[in-house]
Amino acid sequence: MNHENRRGTRVAALFSAGALLLLAATAAGQNAVAKPASSAKPAASTGKPAAPAKADAPVKLGPAPDKKTIAKFGTYITMMNAESGPIFSQRSRWVSHVKDLKAGPTCAEATTNLDLYPPDRDSKAHYTDYRKRLLEKPKLPGDEHALAMVDALEQLLEPRTLARVPYTTKPDEKAKSCANMQQVHPKLMAGWAKYIDGYRALNPLVEKFTAERDLRELQDVQKKYGKRHRYQFQRLILAAKALIASMDKQSGLDEPDSQPIKDALATYQQAAADAIALYKADDPAKDLTPPSYTLMLVDSTPDLTRTIQRYVDAIDDRKARNRPAALAALPKDCITSYNKLVDRMNNVQFTAKQK
Repeated sequence: MNHENRRGTRVAALFSAGALLLLAATAAGQNAVAKPASSAKPAASTGKPAAPAKADAPVKLGPAPDKKTIAKFGTYITMMNAESGPIFSQRSRWVSHVKDLKAGPTCAEATTNLDLYPPDRDSKAHYTDYRKRLLEKPKLPGDEHALAMVDALEQLLEPRTLARVPYTTKPDEKAKSCANMQQVHPKLMAGWAKYIDGYRALNPLVEKFTAERDLRELQDVQKKYGKRHRYQFQRLILAAKALIASMDKQSGLDEPDSQPIKDALATYQQAAADAIALYKADDPAKDLTPPSYTLMLVDSTPDLTRTIQRYVDAIDDRKARNRPAALAALPKDCITSYNKLVDRMNNVQFTAKQK
C-alpha cells in the first residue's frame, strides 16, 4: 500500500509511499491529516506508525514542549514535506521499470521512460539550511535520523542529475547513455535506501509529537470555548485522522481486517453526528457557524464515510470475484476522499464570536 501524507499546524494529508509522510497544510490553528493517492511503493515497510489516539479518548498529557523543540520538529516536518514525495515517487518509478535491481537497468530499460527529473537549482541550498537548523539546540533523538536524510539528499544530488537519457538514434550515443544509467543505478539505490531508513526511524517520533499536539489543542479548545463548534471541529479532525490511519494499516496487510476500520468509522461518524446536531440546533439568524464549516459537514464529511464503507464492504465480501482488484483500488479512493475533506477543513475560518 502506498501513502503520502501531510503534516502541519492544522490539517495534514497522508499520501501513499509505503510509509506515512506528512505534507504541511495550515489554517486557523487546527490540526488533521490527509493523504493524496500515489502509485509508488519504495520498499516493503518494516513497520507502521501507531494510529493516533481516538479523538474523544481522555488522555493526560505532560507539559507542552518549549518553542525550540517545536521549531526542531517543524524542521523535521518541513523536510519530510518538501523532499519525501519526490524521493519516494522517483524510486518507485525506477524499481517498477528495472527488473533486476542487483544488476541494474538493461539498455532497453534505461532508454524507456527511466530518466528522472533532476533536483531544482535551489536544492543544495535547502539541504544546507536543513542541516544548519537540525544542528541547533536542543539536541533531540530525531536529529540523527533527520541528518541521515539530509546526507542522503546530498548524496543523491549528482546521480539524480545524471539519470537522464537524451533522445538519440545513434548507436554509440545510446550505448553511452546506457552505460551512464548503469553507473548511477547503485548510487541512486544507496541514496534512496539511506533516506527511507532515516524517514522510517524519524516518522514515529513525528507521529507521536503531532498526536500529542492535536490532543493538547483539543483540550485547550474545550477550556476556551466549551464543547461548541470549534471543539467539535477539532474532534472531527482527530477522528478522521484515526480513521484514515486505521484504513492505511489494514490496507498494508495481505488479508485486511475490517473490524478496526469499523471501530474507527463509528467514532468518526459519532463525531460528525455530534457536530451536525449542534449546527442544526443553532439559531441560523445568529451566524454561529462559518459557511465553510457547514459545507464541510454536509458534503466532504459524509463522502469519506461512504468511501471507507465501500472498502469495508469489499473486505467483508470474500466471495466477490473482483475482491482482489477492489482491495487494491479502494484505499486510493479513501485517500482521495480524505484529501478533499482536509482541503475543506483547511478552508474553515471561525470569527471571534463563533465558538
